[in-house]
Amino acid sequence: MSITSCYGQSTIHFTKFQIFDDSSFFDCNKPIVLDYKPQHIGISFLDSSEKTLPNFEIKLEGSDNIAWIPIGSQGFMSYSNLYGGKYVFTVKNKNNNAEKSLEFTIKAAFWQKWWFIPSIMLYIFTVIGLVFYLFFLYRFRQKMKTLKVQDKIARDLHDDVGSTLSSIAILTQAAKNNLEKAPEKTKKLLVQISENAQETLDNMSDIVWTNKTLNDNFEQLTVRMNEFLGKVLEPKDIDYQLTTSQKLGNLEWTSQKYYDFYMIFKEAINNAAKYSKARYVTVRITNEERNLVLEIIDDGVGFDTSLKGNGNGILNMTKRATLINAKIDIISVKNQGTSVVLVIPL
Repeated sequence: MSITSCYGQSTIHFTKFQIFDDSSFFDCNKPIVLDYKPQHIGISFLDSSEKTLPNFEIKLEGSDNIAWIPIGSQGFMSYSNLYGGKYVFTVKNKNNNAEKSLEFTIKAAFWQKWWFIPSIMLYIFTVIGLVFYLFFLYRFRQKMKTLKVQDKIARDLHDDVGSTLSSIAILTQAAKNNLEKAPEKTKKLLVQISENAQETLDNMSDIVWTNKTLNDNFEQLTVRMNEFLGKVLEPKDIDYQLTTSQKLGNLEWTSQKYYDFYMIFKEAINNAAKYSKARYVTVRITNEERNLVLEIIDDGVGFDTSLKGNGNGILNMTKRATLINAKIDIISVKNQGTSVVLVIPL
């Protein structure tokens, strides 16, 4: 770039304004505007009237130090690391009081612009607001989760325990009425009351167990299933076997789904223990084509599935299968046994 001298009424002339970092030169007769970045600038000048050595002093308005600085006959001054803003460089020859100024501007850095601090404050308040929002959203979801669990417990108590308690109340009244007239009938009623009471305790235990987060994994569920098999079938002298696929691992099921699955299993085992007269019961849990398959097979007397009056057990299993989006098939052949197959998409 060509260098143009800044001649005017003063005998002092600016001969050069340059940036050393990239060897750029600026015409001092035109507005000088520099981008903001660490820069090393140099300004050259002279006094054309002096036949002797000049005695210069300079100052830079806009910088931290605006006092006059004597530099003698040196016709050059450099600056580095200037902030964004407007600057006025003035040079004076003390010998003849000649004086001249040069203005230049360095663009403000983005953090020096008016919108920077409001933007930072907005960002900080936004982050704080987001943190509070996520915190209260988490609290709300936890509360809703707790309410959902409470609602589930209340529903389970009403459906499973409430009906059994109602039957106990009816049987108790019947036993009271037959206490003196029919002792044998009363004895049978008391046995049935005892069984229903035990069933109520078991159901309450199941409801509590399936609502514990720590128990929401399939391995612990199969352990509980095996315990139930021994508890129900061994007193009936029925041998049994429970096998599970190693591919299952932990299933990300809700406690409600665990509960419904377990209650279908319990209903099928109770039916086998009470009515099948079986000698052997096989329970298999496998992973087949992205489906969990539960098979409960006994070698008992079987029954006609088309007949009405088979009790509420089959109906309850079908309802629970629908709740967990599963398909259930009950196949029974007289004198050959019964199989219950539950298929749950994974």
